[in-house]
Amino acid sequence: MMTFSQYKLCKTIPGRLAGLLFLASCLGACSRSGDAGPKPPPGKVNSTAAALPVPAATAVAPVAPSMPAKPDTARDKELMQAIFEDAYNPGTGQALAVVQDEGKDAYCLMTLAASTELPDGRTVVITNGAPSDEKGNDLAGHASPGMLNVYTLRRTETGWNVLERRENVTTLGSMGNFGEVRWISLGPDKPGFIVSSGGVWQGYAISFADIFDLGHGVRHLGSVKEASSSSGACSPEKDECWDIDSSIRVLDVQADAYPDLQIDFKGKRFRVTENKSGDYVEHPKGTIQESARYRFDGKEYVLVSGINPVPDI
Repeated sequence: MMTFSQYKLCKTIPGRLAGLLFLASCLGACSRSGDAGPKPPPGKVNSTAAALPVPAATAVAPVAPSMPAKPDTARDKELMQAIFEDAYNPGTGQALAVVQDEGKDAYCLMTLAASTELPDGRTVVITNGAPSDEKGNDLAGHASPGMLNVYTLRRTETGWNVLERRENVTTLGSMGNFGEVRWISLGPDKPGFIVSSGGVWQGYAISFADIFDLGHGVRHLGSVKEASSSSGACSPEKDECWDIDSSIRVLDVQADAYPDLQIDFKGKRFRVTENKSGDYVEHPKGTIQESARYRFDGKEYVLVSGINPVPDI
């Protein structure tokens, strides 16, 4: 993606986008063996994947991206141990793994990002791969995306059995983190998930929602802008600043087609002045309340009605 730099954000920035700034200052990014240079562009999706049914959800509320968390339950640790075996370090909650990336070995620090248990007894685990060298040293970079990896497991009498490994499905986000995973249902036999990813550039923050179908292999269904803020770059010299957030709903689930998605946006436009104490005072200029409907056109989700008010940065 773009190059991201640290910048101080004002208190008005939405929680999700404040989280992105936190990522920009805290996270790392996978590095090919012998090559710590740029990664492939975010959004490149590999074609192989498994059918992974996921419990249904109709409303997908945005949540603030966070650093991949150290597994804090015995179950999480068991899952990571089963997937990565001796490469997993329970003390750090990470596994040093080698993943193929454009024909080369990529050293990644794998961290559990999301998991869910399916009705048929299988468990789906998604891990974030951040760049590392062969010794596990952090190779964080502002422009480094995170690697999305999907695993399916089943518990047996003797422990967890790894059924499928789908590594390097895509790269998204910044600072070595692909963002936040939210499970959804896109219809019968069409489980899926949404990844909220983005970054911060000179005080401007933006978040994208990437939609994935897991029913017939991992399929990228498109990306839409879901949140944005200029709070970190807002100053008295700016004519207008903004904070916009949203929530996503799945509409009209049907068997023979992907459902429409509705994104409801809320936010504000404002300007600031500086008082005698040197503090910025916010002056409202208007509220934002829009809805946008997206439909799958055979290749990706496209806007068919309404307005997406999220500006580019």
